[in-house]
Amino acid sequence: MFGAAISYLLQSSRPLGRYVGNSAVAAQIATDGQSPQTTHGRGDLTIVLFTDYQCPACRTADRAMQRAVARDGNVRIVYRDWAIFGKRSQRAAEIALAAHRQGIYAPVHHALMRSAGLDEADLNDIIARSGGSWQQIQTDLERHGPEIAGQLTRNSQDAY
Repeated sequence: MFGAAISYLLQSSRPLGRYVGNSAVAAQIATDGQSPQTTHGRGDLTIVLFTDYQCPACRTADRAMQRAVARDGNVRIVYRDWAIFGKRSQRAAEIALAAHRQGIYAPVHHALMRSAGLDEADLNDIIARSGGSWQQIQTDLERHGPEIAGQLTRNSQDAY
């Protein structure tokens, strides 16, 4: 009951979002060329999506966003993996960013959002079902590990 009252007060006294279209920081984040992205139709609306694969709200929002994008048809999504729920989240984000090098980021991302588990066997299975190579993931993590780690650090900084 107390939580509901606090939630009501926050919602009634403060907007849940704010317009950031004229922010230089937001423009830089939206035009980041290193982050995976998909464009549907004209892509006249850009969504920058900060997510963690273990976050219940992120998982729910992913399904709702997919439905909204399908209805609108003209959306560009910039994916920013933000591993805030520990080592399993970090590993899943690294795998997703390595999958981007194989051109399978979007199907891997959505499969991770629906996955009941994030252990190595689950991750391997997701890569295989998405049409990727687990061996190539491992090679890319070895070759590009510092770049992937840097990208995750930038994502975390930009999320703040």
